[in-house]
Amino acid sequence: MADPTAAVPTAAVPAVTVLRPVVLEGELVPTVGYSILWPLLGFLLLVGIAAWFALTLLLTRRRSVVAPVPVVRPSVVEAARARCLAEIAEVRAAVERGETSPRRAHHQLSRSVRSFVSTASGLHAERMTLEDLRAVAPPHLVDLVERFYPAQFGTGEPSRTTDAALGSADAATQLVRGWRA
Repeated sequence: MADPTAAVPTAAVPAVTVLRPVVLEGELVPTVGYSILWPLLGFLLLVGIAAWFALTLLLTRRRSVVAPVPVVRPSVVEAARARCLAEIAEVRAAVERGETSPRRAHHQLSRSVRSFVSTASGLHAERMTLEDLRAVAPPHLVDLVERFYPAQFGTGEPSRTTDAALGSADAATQLVRGWRA
């Protein structure tokens, strides 16, 4: 039988070495170093995300419509007022004679009033919808255009009567006469 205390050849059994940190009394061991590239990449990634977020907010925000109001000379306003009042009187007379329908009269009144407002104030009322006007126009103009809308685009019979057209012509006349630039 073999002697258990006998030496085992070293080639048959691999040697296992355990690495232990060497700590010398009173000395600090430096940390494992890493490249400066990783913190820089992390910082650039954070800056990129912040820039993307800011750019997204900037490009998708609602823009307010703020345009400089042009100064209009009083003589231009008075000429536009006289022209608009003449157009309104002409439309009123055509409705009274039965030469034009109330719907067409409302279209003509709206065109005349919007043209006057554009000339008198610089507000491009001719190209604005009712919602656009609500955002930037004076309330009395919005109320008048709101009055025109059912007769122009709606199907309701009460707004398509001769009396409705005559009432709208009176309201348009009041607005144009009372307009102050």
